[in-house]
Amino acid sequence: MQPGPKFTTLRIRDLSDLITKGDVSPSEIAGDVVRCASEIRGSNCWQHFDPDDVLGQGRRQTTEAIDGDASRLRGIPVSVKDLFDVAAQPTTCGSRFFGAGEPGPENDAAFVRLWREHGALLAGKTHLNEFAYGITGENPWFGDCTIPGRPDRLTGGSSSGAAASVSGGAACIGLGTDTGGSLRVPAALCGLVSFRSRDWFPDHRGTFPLARSFDTLGWLNRHLDDVGFVAAALFGDAMKPSVGSTFPTLVFPEGPLLEGCDTDIVSALKAFRELLREVGAPVVSCAADGWEEALDLFAPVQANEAFAVHRSRFRSDPDQYSPAVRARLQWGAQITEAEVAGLHERIGRLVSRMAGAFEEGPLLVVPAASVSCLRSGDDHGATRSRLLRLTTPASLGCWPVLTIPWRPAGEATGVGFQIIARREDEHRLVAFAGLLAARAGCF
Repeated sequence: MQPGPKFTTLRIRDLSDLITKGDVSPSEIAGDVVRCASEIRGSNCWQHFDPDDVLGQGRRQTTEAIDGDASRLRGIPVSVKDLFDVAAQPTTCGSRFFGAGEPGPENDAAFVRLWREHGALLAGKTHLNEFAYGITGENPWFGDCTIPGRPDRLTGGSSSGAAASVSGGAACIGLGTDTGGSLRVPAALCGLVSFRSRDWFPDHRGTFPLARSFDTLGWLNRHLDDVGFVAAALFGDAMKPSVGSTFPTLVFPEGPLLEGCDTDIVSALKAFRELLREVGAPVVSCAADGWEEALDLFAPVQANEAFAVHRSRFRSDPDQYSPAVRARLQWGAQITEAEVAGLHERIGRLVSRMAGAFEEGPLLVVPAASVSCLRSGDDHGATRSRLLRLTTPASLGCWPVLTIPWRPAGEATGVGFQIIARREDEHRLVAFAGLLAARAGCF
């Protein structure tokens, strides 16, 4: 088979079938990864990329069979946010504390090990905001991450390089973390799918924390109907969704929460709602009174928990942090235990109020970003709060979220929508992704 389009832009299920049939080898895919990785270096995607290691993995996977269902991810290239340990590779966390020249850890992070054990080909470690404490994709120490082919646009963050690697065809899947929106915002800005899981990936060993109350793991990928394929590959047929023929009711929260959105986001939300009606999905609205308070509760708790992680390091060498992160940690240090307890009580009350929306239907729809692009080089000092305003409600609720891209005609990127479920309904997100992809045909 001649490599016309990049292997890595195919649907994961289709690429897996080609590998299984022997039409494409993991070695060929590894070569594709290395070529694409080189092509997108200008986007500042990588923290660490070793072409010899990638090619070596491809050769080994070509000659070594992997038994059982795990083979469905055999040879599928997966990039790794440089917040996760990968054996023998440095983990910088996007910071100056951990140099790229330091020896790597002995073991993979638990999340990375899961994918490796299921046959994934690890395709390098990717850019992130400093210690994942950011939402724009900017990093003063390692440069800013831009969308491949669009040097004027930031990817969003903090899983910035994860998004760029998938957008640029150097990986089929980008592993990332999401605390306040770090998968959802890059997915929206880069025209990708993301899946933020609260309970499927409980083991965070080997992952540098940001704020433990809100940290979650997940991934980005290109095609909506691959969400179910990946979930089934990782967890077996028990997680393989039955698409069926009936949509659940989708609830659109309305009110002050959306006031910070640009007009193109509001227009896209209306168009998406109309598409859902056209494919037969029941759609209702509900008042989102008080949801805009989520950021005011999230930010101080996040800052306090982040300071707890960095306490010793911060007190011994605060100047090693960028001014923005240093200011947030200083703020977190000043918040008392009594204040944190009070914030958690208020969070509990707000989450109970927000959860009332699920009485109207099992899935909620909220924009994933308040803007459709972040211009590289602009001052984004006020952007952080605008973006987090939409994503922190689900973070406070510890709710799983599927991000769906909405691409305007002629645009490679655009808008993304959060599809939010209760923790016990995580499987509904996977089933919804499959049904919408089958019915709409435009994802």
